[in-house]
Amino acid sequence: MPNRRSLFALAIAVLVLCAGLGARTPAQQGGAPPPQTGTGFITGRVTEGNTTRPVPGAIVALFGGSGAGPARMVGADEQGRFYFAGLPPGSFQINATRPGYLQMAAFLPRPLVLAAGERRADVLLKLVKQGALSGIVRDDAGDVVVGTDVMAFRRALTNGAWTLRRTGQARTDDRGAYRIAGVDPGEYLICACARDPIPFDGVLLTTIASEPLQLMTVAARALSRGADVAELDTTLRTYAPMFFGNSSTIAQASRVRIDSGDEKAGLDITTPVVPATRVSGRVVGGMVSAANLMLIPAGNARAEGAIAAIPPMLVQADGRFDFAGVPPGQYVVRVVPRSTNRGGMSGAALAFLGSRAADVARPAEPANAQAPAPVFWAEQPIVVGPQGARDIAVALRPTISVSGRVIYEQDTRTEKISMGFSIIPSPPDLTRAQGTQTRSNIDGTFTMTGLMPGRYVVVMNPVPAYYIRSITIGGADVTDLPIEIGEADVADLTVTFRPGTMGGIDGAVAGMTPAPTELLTALVFPVDRKYWAEPSAARRLFRTSDVNADGKFAANSFPAGEYFVCVVRDDSATDWLDPARIEVFSRSAQRVVVSDGRRATVMVPR
Repeated sequence: MPNRRSLFALAIAVLVLCAGLGARTPAQQGGAPPPQTGTGFITGRVTEGNTTRPVPGAIVALFGGSGAGPARMVGADEQGRFYFAGLPPGSFQINATRPGYLQMAAFLPRPLVLAAGERRADVLLKLVKQGALSGIVRDDAGDVVVGTDVMAFRRALTNGAWTLRRTGQARTDDRGAYRIAGVDPGEYLICACARDPIPFDGVLLTTIASEPLQLMTVAARALSRGADVAELDTTLRTYAPMFFGNSSTIAQASRVRIDSGDEKAGLDITTPVVPATRVSGRVVGGMVSAANLMLIPAGNARAEGAIAAIPPMLVQADGRFDFAGVPPGQYVVRVVPRSTNRGGMSGAALAFLGSRAADVARPAEPANAQAPAPVFWAEQPIVVGPQGARDIAVALRPTISVSGRVIYEQDTRTEKISMGFSIIPSPPDLTRAQGTQTRSNIDGTFTMTGLMPGRYVVVMNPVPAYYIRSITIGGADVTDLPIEIGEADVADLTVTFRPGTMGGIDGAVAGMTPAPTELLTALVFPVDRKYWAEPSAARRLFRTSDVNADGKFAANSFPAGEYFVCVVRDDSATDWLDPARIEVFSRSAQRVVVSDGRRATVMVPR
């Protein structure tokens, strides 16, 4: 809920400022007047999550009120209780912190408004305790795997699309054991998926360590003959990446749920020992660097594929590339359209070669050094056998462009404006193009470049006194829906704005008494289910609104249409854009019809 998140951010900023000021007097702070006092007070408790367990020692900070000065801070006692006295009337924000705990967005308290002399004794602050994940990694022979990295990825809902974010990492010890601490409550995937992108054999490493000049020899030979010269041992083995649940793909991996303070043990992973093969070839038709190129297991080639992606060991100026330590299987070689360098050697091997690599890998300066480098994309499915895959040709393709026009209905303005907007992937995908942005010309025309095939959403900047009436491609209405971009350029994206304002909703919770002990949120979402699958494209149709102490709420700027409205506890509103949860909420929601420029009213049962 944006209003509370921003307040929380402000609270943290104030705490940092206060910590810097320490115990200095007003005079030492430049003559700032002391905060006003009064006869009001606030008291309450800090508890763990939705339980009644106290969080002793939590630091509770209060700021705001008339003539607000530095934040007041107290420590919670053994029962988690805190107390602020001598408060003037005004609006206050209150937050709690303690190492090893987290104040999640769903539990951020709302501002407290005190009248003169008012006493509030019902304030409840909730912190969730961080947990841990632990287990043992073994190979398929039952032997422990020492010194491999195990990573935890949290499933998070971003604009209605599930994504994975790496949130923790640990290395197995001499018993094959790992432990990832400081884990926030949520749902996780655990993967023993770290690879060594430069599996040089021990003989070569020993030689280079004792004879540093060999380092230059290897680099120079790699430039002329390819990276094969840097791998002498063809019998190397590696561990195949494996998720907890002993699955090699994200789709089949077991999910681990962490609640407040959970210590989940026994999360063991078995990873088979497989040949460490080489995949090599050449990119044809343009210039790329290691930042553009990746090898993705075919089963993980969607939005979450960046987890299992293998970086190149070496990419050379003439387009030759090498991946090392690749387990046999099916893969996709992908070139992502990003701005890159102008050639020269790049890749994980440079980190090993160190500064000496720059002397032998520096490219010649091109004549048009100031011209922007062209950007390409490519996808090439391959099969990697026990002996690896060689001589792969990956043909680069020019990126896709999207052009069209912005139209303003009933446009009487004498001075035209340039409209800013962007096209971004849906869902977010680190292994593909990250989208593009532009501004329309004064005549409304625009062109975007730098895209590759995929699903995208159009995000428009607001225009004062106008709202979006429609977005079409080839005459088909795609308003508030994702668009599918293929391999051909799109030349007829039309965005139409209409003068006026959108509608709004004023609501109330039936039978609600003032000053509730639990925080409530109103959820507003469209009745039409076609928008539920990807809310990121229809974000203006989905909204949350705080329910105040009198049981009232307001939601603004909705296009005309029919909506569901329901009221839930704040902690139930977390990840509510999951289509499965939207379906559940719809069963007890009230319907309301919104018209352009008007406000609808609705009474919602609790």
